[in-house]
Amino acid sequence: MRKRKHMFSVEENKFEEKNTGDFMDLGSNLHIKLFLGTAKYFRKMDKFYHEIPVACFEATIKNSRTLDTNKIKINLEVFNARNKRADRRAS
Repeated sequence: MRKRKHMFSVEENKFEEKNTGDFMDLGSNLHIKLFLGTAKYFRKMDKFYHEIPVACFEATIKNSRTLDTNKIKINLEVFNARNKRADRRAS
């Protein structure tokens, strides 16, 4: 039986605190934040940021016909370089 993976929902003011981990707006309502050294992807809805699975993020970038995926990829590279991450997703 598959175990359900827990996804984060974070209040806007907590998400945007730098002392809880670096974050960045990737564009088109996609965001990234470091939690305990692990990057997680989010969408903002109302006053909360809701985590989305990595596979969902990657599929969105790969298949979207309306999002500025080049801008999102560039912003992701900037975030990765800023945080010296080795696992560069969706690049």
